[in-house]
This record gives sequence, C-alpha cells and structure tokens, in this order.
Amino acid sequence: MNYLEIAGEKYGSDELTSHIANRLAEIGVNSFQSIQVNAQSNHLSIAFDDEQDVQIAMALSGSDSQCRSNIFKSGNAVSFLLSLVNTSNQPGFC
Repeated sequence: MNYLEIAGEKYGSDELTSHIANRLAEIGVNSFQSIQVNAQSNHLSIAFDDEQDVQIAMALSGSDSQCRSNIFKSGNAVSFLLSLVNTSNQPGFC
C-alpha cells in the first residue's frame, strides 16, 4: 500500500482525502465535488463548483497564479494539508 508519512504517522490516499474534506468544511469551503489524493506521488486534485473556493485553495497552497478552471491541483499534497490544518486551527475557525 502506498502512503505518505506526516509527523511520524502513515496515511493512505483515502485517509488524506477524508482529512482534506473535513478541514475544508471546517473553514467553510464546501463547494468541492471531488478530491483525489495520490499518496504515491504526493499529488492532489480538487474539483470545486465555486471559483472563489479554487482561489482559497490556491492561497492555502501559496500559489499566486490565476486559475481558469474550477480544478485546483497541487504537486505537494502534504504541504497543502499542513497549511489547511494550520488555517483551520486558527482562533477564527475553532
């Protein structure tokens, strides 16, 4: 089984997908239609209904480029998840 290791814990693609979905919902980003995480390659793809939510995902990833579709992609799923967790743990979201 392929997994990613984060802080000494091993997570498979399904677990990472669930964590990302839960954390996005915690910060009010609910328009995602699908989330795909490839633990083997550390890639992430999220399809959104709302372009504003794509922009939020891009901001979380530290990307300043403009996206012309409703699909957010990242070549570093772990970094995105850590940024998302950090954001959702801020006092305004707890």
